[in-house]
Amino acid sequence: MLKLFGAGLTMFSCFAAGCLICAEMKKRIHILEELRRMTVMLSAEIGYANTMLDEAFGSIAKRVSPPLSDFLVHVQEKMQKGEEANLGVIFEKQLEMDLKGTALKESDLASLRTLGGQLGYLDVAMQKKTLDYYLEQVSDACVQAKKEYREKEKMFRCLGFGAGAFLVILLY
Repeated sequence: MLKLFGAGLTMFSCFAAGCLICAEMKKRIHILEELRRMTVMLSAEIGYANTMLDEAFGSIAKRVSPPLSDFLVHVQEKMQKGEEANLGVIFEKQLEMDLKGTALKESDLASLRTLGGQLGYLDVAMQKKTLDYYLEQVSDACVQAKKEYREKEKMFRCLGFGAGAFLVILLY
């Protein structure tokens, strides 16, 4: 009876590991979609409302979900305190603190880091072009992540189940 319980627990845990990998892929898709929304809102705030960056970050933070809302609030606070002279430095530090442990890949963080380094220096038209370019990058990454999820979701679940079955046969 105990062996049967152990075998069932082994199968369940391996299947759950496959499901956790799928959940992490879904989290990345969600964050990329939020990044896309954030970029569109930031472009509108800068281009149409002529809002200062720190005010725009605060306004947008109320309309996006965590961890991006936390990131934007922290960037806004540091900009208002004047802790760093350079927005790029603030952006990079907050990326490391707020978004490093999320489901985003290093390439996603690198493109966001590049965006932060270019905001604030240019005139409004150039900032909008920079945001449009970043929007294209995020949209492409989102499409790619969705495609990857569709391709690999079933595989990871089946691999989890298969690994569980293999361990049960091997150990019991």
